[in-house]
Amino acid sequence: MAGSWKKFILDGDTPINVGTGDTTTGSIVVKGKTSGAVTLTVADEAGTYTLTLPTSDGDDGQQLTTDGSGNLSWAASGVGAGAWDDIGDPDADTTIDVTGYETLITSNLNEAAHTVLTINDTVADISAAVTLLKLGFTDDGDEDGTYFECLDNASGDSKFKIGVDGNTTIAGTLSAETITANTGFAPDANDGAYLGTSALSFSDLFLAEGGVINWDNGDLTLTQTGNVLAIDGGDFDFAQNKALSMVLETSTGAPDSGTEVEGQVYYELGDNHPYIWVVK
Repeated sequence: MAGSWKKFILDGDTPINVGTGDTTTGSIVVKGKTSGAVTLTVADEAGTYTLTLPTSDGDDGQQLTTDGSGNLSWAASGVGAGAWDDIGDPDADTTIDVTGYETLITSNLNEAAHTVLTINDTVADISAAVTLLKLGFTDDGDEDGTYFECLDNASGDSKFKIGVDGNTTIAGTLSAETITANTGFAPDANDGAYLGTSALSFSDLFLAEGGVINWDNGDLTLTQTGNVLAIDGGDFDFAQNKALSMVLETSTGAPDSGTEVEGQVYYELGDNHPYIWVVK
């Protein structure tokens, strides 16, 4: 009799029960027209819940997700409706492959002393080389790649950027207790940057033995060698009415106009205008 039925119609609200519930697990077998069959079944300890299907067949590439109460809906592939704290602790090293798709995390957090995303290592005494966040490119050194970038969400302007080529760009001010350079500091263009300001000056400048202050690519240099400071490529010019004071511990002799003696620096300005700088 079953083979002659074309349709099976059940009116009313009486559910169809499949399986005996004590010795046999229920299942539904749907056969193909020419071959094959698909079986829908449950676990022996199936639990008790209801699944409500969505009202449409969804879009290409979407998957069924649940709201945790049995209501199913369509969502983009790889995107679930579960909360962050629903993600379990893996029992082994895990790889998440998003292939060629973008992954976006959004937040409307607006509370003081709160952070959208925090990564903590809770080991009290780290004895191994642990890295909290590692970013990598297969094409190392490509200037088109960016390891890390911070944007102004309103304007889209880049505020901080670390490129694969090793260049770091900061739009604002860099503040640090100590900055260590392995090779050197260089401006973005010739004569394109300054060191200090009229309001914020450095306190001291320390140069190593043999240090050189170089102007205009060697046009004028000030070089230290031992206890001698040498000027090369130009003259030491003092403005009018400006004095030069020098100290010479072994100076002897009295100032004598027109005569070069130890402890004095003699120079002449025009005819019959001798001057003496007394070293004292």
